[in-house]
Amino acid sequence: MNLNVGIDVSKLKLDYCGMDSNKQVCFQGEVINTPKGAGHIRDEILDSFLDEVEEFLVDIINKLNGI
Repeated sequence: MNLNVGIDVSKLKLDYCGMDSNKQVCFQGEVINTPKGAGHIRDEILDSFLDEVEEFLVDIINKLNGI
């Protein structure tokens, strides 16, 4: 997964966008530039990562089961 984060200092906000390896947008948004806002971005990254891991594991299990 690739992560692009843009910081607009003049408005004190964080614009962020996470893309998978196929350059499909997984998540994007805008938060206030505070620790709580940064925590929200962290949570989005972790959720997307866990989704990708889950898909990977399901693919492996299906291949092992001959599906």
